[in-house]
Amino acid sequence: MFPKIKLFIAAFCVGCSVLLLTACSTVPNDGGLAVPAQIDHPAEQTQYVGNIWDAMSSDFSLPDETPENPNVRKQINWYVSHPGYLRQVAEQARPYLFYIYQQVKLRNLPAELALIPMVESAYNPFAYSQPGAAGLWQMMPGTASGFGLKVDWWYDGRRDIMASTKSALDYLAYLNHFFHGDWLAAIAAYDTGEGNLNAAIKKNLKAGKPIDFWHLPLSSETKSYVPKLLALATIIKNIDDYPLALPPIENAPYLASVDVGSQIDLEHAARMAAISLQELTELNPGFNRWATDPKGPHLLLLPVDKAAGFKKQLAKIPMSRRVTWQRYKVKKGDSLISVAKRFKTSVDIIRSVNRISGHVLHNGQVLLIPSSSSHITKIILASEKKYFSHHTTLPEIKITHHVVRPGDTLAKIAKQYEVKPRQIRFWNGIKHEKDLKVGKELIIWPPKHYFKYRVYTTLYKVKKGDSLISIAKRYHISVTTIRKENHLHHSSIRLGQTLKLPGGWLSQAKSKKSRVHITHTGHKKVIKKKVTHHSVKKSAPHKIMHRVKTGETLSAIAHQYRVRVSDIKRWNKIDPSKQLKSNQLLVIFAP
Repeated sequence: MFPKIKLFIAAFCVGCSVLLLTACSTVPNDGGLAVPAQIDHPAEQTQYVGNIWDAMSSDFSLPDETPENPNVRKQINWYVSHPGYLRQVAEQARPYLFYIYQQVKLRNLPAELALIPMVESAYNPFAYSQPGAAGLWQMMPGTASGFGLKVDWWYDGRRDIMASTKSALDYLAYLNHFFHGDWLAAIAAYDTGEGNLNAAIKKNLKAGKPIDFWHLPLSSETKSYVPKLLALATIIKNIDDYPLALPPIENAPYLASVDVGSQIDLEHAARMAAISLQELTELNPGFNRWATDPKGPHLLLLPVDKAAGFKKQLAKIPMSRRVTWQRYKVKKGDSLISVAKRFKTSVDIIRSVNRISGHVLHNGQVLLIPSSSSHITKIILASEKKYFSHHTTLPEIKITHHVVRPGDTLAKIAKQYEVKPRQIRFWNGIKHEKDLKVGKELIIWPPKHYFKYRVYTTLYKVKKGDSLISIAKRYHISVTTIRKENHLHHSSIRLGQTLKLPGGWLSQAKSKKSRVHITHTGHKKVIKKKVTHHSVKKSAPHKIMHRVKTGETLSAIAHQYRVRVSDIKRWNKIDPSKQLKSNQLLVIFAP
């Protein structure tokens, strides 16, 4: 079980509710959210002058930040040979670096830790990795929950600048304690996990070998992880010795935090702050939707020079007008899908906002429809693609909320969801089995191998003579699955209708005893027929109709389905001189 480290985040205060994000302490309120408290006076802020790179380098304290170390030298050579990349990452860090550096200083941690987001995410808060990590600090969902980060439909604390920094530094401080003050071991464990690192140490101890980081048997990724960080520190500290130039970043607060006190439409907030929605989203990347989470947090980060004006505008608007809605009266023949299409939003959003548990709408029912639901998603996707061009959909992780029933034990629940009891304790802050009370709601994250699967959806156009049964047989899925995916209340379909057919890939990597199929909901369905690696027949290619999204490229589509660009061109007779069009249908024969 991992102990929770109860350290609190910090920020300066300006006025009563506008808080400069520099070094400060906090106390928890009744709702469990951090409330920044002032510890410095405005007059003392004049100490923050000059270039932040100079200030940080004077605080560097980790060992082996020297070109004489061959592992570090290799990484230095890479950065020096890619000056454009280094400058781009430094520019991306501009809005966040001062705040994170101040948080590191506040805790008396090595200043080099402020460079970890450079290694992890290129300082892109929208970065999302294939294993399921997200945000500047690339935290996995289970680790995030264990260190106090909220992740749900509205909000992902792993992308929130303040919240994720607090949790990441909590985790690093814990790791440093776990490895008895060895910061290189702690940083390596941040990448690979303390279990893997501890196993490597035990292996070397048993073999009579040194147990410092440089001698441990680790993966190539982890072996290069620490040298990357030390290489960055070496370059920054000795920038004049390299043919590089870092963009100057003022050693002063860039961000201010305003507690708006209630849910607010982000487009509305951007107008009040006199900034673009793009800029507001980049400073508040934790919000997944068009508005802040109704249950909080209600903190918005703004440029320092925009905070006072925003506060004045906010005071003029009552809470009832802070979220923009349209009211729609349901007519005969309406469905959630048709209403969502009409207002360019999603079924999930309409159901969540209006607290609809099923799929049925009633004639005369009044629905609240958000006026700007799609813009945030487009900005998030565009920001992801800035560094991670292979993403074509906004990733979502399926969270299970398990309500403890009589007779439940940690072992029983863990077996049910294919996770470990210690993980459930860690995710939910449970210290002892006796804390497992009937009625208690537990967060259960998917098992680690869930993130190794890619799930795709086939768009199928109904042809003459088709029925749900014949389509289900053809694509090896159930009629119930098709109806659920398409929100159908009956089995009748019409000619030309487009259906979503969820699919998945088989994996034999985990077990020789069973085949595992990941359904469209992300849950595992185990087929109990025993098969071995040799008995599994290679299935025929799966025909998929892919609808091109705005900005999508052939290479991104090929990567998504694990096929070659040349094959897509051949299957669809694509003229190389012409570009893809939005909504264009492509035939894909996926493995």
